[in-house]
Amino acid sequence: MTMEQHLRTAHVQARLLGIKWCKELLFTKVLGVVEEIPKLTDQYFEEIPLHKALGVKLEKRSADYARISLKSSDTTQGGVAGGIHGGVMAALVDIATIAALFNTQTKDLEGYQPAGTADLNITYLRPALSPIIFAEAKVVKRGKMLAMIEVDIKDDNGTLCAKGRTLYAFRKETT
Repeated sequence: MTMEQHLRTAHVQARLLGIKWCKELLFTKVLGVVEEIPKLTDQYFEEIPLHKALGVKLEKRSADYARISLKSSDTTQGGVAGGIHGGVMAALVDIATIAALFNTQTKDLEGYQPAGTADLNITYLRPALSPIIFAEAKVVKRGKMLAMIEVDIKDDNGTLCAKGRTLYAFRKETT
């Protein structure tokens, strides 16, 4: 990857994380320490204001995969039978999508930039009543303009509570 591509990727990751273009990411890319970027991304994941407000934690991440967790709280409850609110579960689908889609596959962004979630569907199967729930996202297909991601939301016993699917859009990069 060229230096320009490294810098462009760092800038895109900074925008995805909701942080300003920061020296830490810039210096990491300039020094060519590409393997540090996923660590920085993981470090800032829980600092994103929405993630912080909901109490979302990044549990595991690998190529085209992410698992996040959410502890039940007064903020997240409000669903059927006192379970996790359906809107919070839909937000988890979107958050898990981003975590799975943007971690180590920076080469896939070459010439393109994130454009946002184009479509999000969720099917609620049962109330999420356990003290902690998990959202597990897997990238099914990556295209130039769209990526498809499937997300399973399970309780702490592994019972499937909801199933989500997202289409994430990209657009050609403008210079």
